[in-house]
Amino acid sequence: MTSKLHGSATTASLDSAWHEVASWQFAWRVGLWASLLAVGAWFSSFDHAAGIPLGVLLLAAAMAHGVELCHQALHHTGFRSQRLNEIFGVAMGLPMLVSFYEYRINHLKHHALLGTPANEEFFDYGSDTWTAKGLVLRFFMPHHYASVLMNTVRFIGRRQIGNYHPRYQGKVRAFYLLVLVALVVLGLWCAIASSPRPLLTWIVALIVASPIHALIEMPEHYACESGSPDVFRNTRTIRSNLFMRWFTNSNNFHVEHHRWPSVPIQKIHQLHSVCHDHLTYYNEGYREFYLSAWSARHQQR
Repeated sequence: MTSKLHGSATTASLDSAWHEVASWQFAWRVGLWASLLAVGAWFSSFDHAAGIPLGVLLLAAAMAHGVELCHQALHHTGFRSQRLNEIFGVAMGLPMLVSFYEYRINHLKHHALLGTPANEEFFDYGSDTWTAKGLVLRFFMPHHYASVLMNTVRFIGRRQIGNYHPRYQGKVRAFYLLVLVALVVLGLWCAIASSPRPLLTWIVALIVASPIHALIEMPEHYACESGSPDVFRNTRTIRSNLFMRWFTNSNNFHVEHHRWPSVPIQKIHQLHSVCHDHLTYYNEGYREFYLSAWSARHQQR
């Protein structure tokens, strides 16, 4: 990246080149995501003791990775086309039943309200994360799936979904129609195959994908200073390897993302060196973070 950053991390302004979106960089990531889903589905179709769990694991990993790509799409920094961001954002969130438009509305509010009492997160990794109840609630996302179920019922009953502005209701409701269509397709697939296996494979993959997704998301603001408006105090960055940077779609550079949310994710790692000396919460890898979080679990209760 040859364009300049003016000032320190706390006051810096970026040249316009930092905000330029390269659609091809996101397109190949979307293509790889779709390929992982396809390969996972293929392995899952094998009648082999090793093929089925490998297929489910690949499906689960692809589903969790897809939500991270969906996160970039909702910021409209994946494709140059807003429409393409929305189309692929919906597709990448669907396997984990993540409503793109609800995610976008609530996530942008999170960016705006972070550090204030009004801030709300999709996941709450609070003081009871490490209790048995907390582990189930935080890592298997029952509240999320219960919400999807209730909103689907509201859609069928032609009731309002959430407190979203009327102009967004149509797009929000369309997701639940898509959920119903996907379930019908899965049902037809099961009928054609004379087996519940396609549906069961997706359900098991969903169960596995939930903690994978939660493990990616948990470090973002965990044990940081939630009442501080300073992004260098209320957010965490993790420096990790190339594989994890790809798998999390650079979610590990979370301070940098909150500091410059309009910078495409593929460039955000280049801003780490500017931020490093200002970071309050920083880990050298996910392993280090989880070992330290586990060691400090009694203090978090």
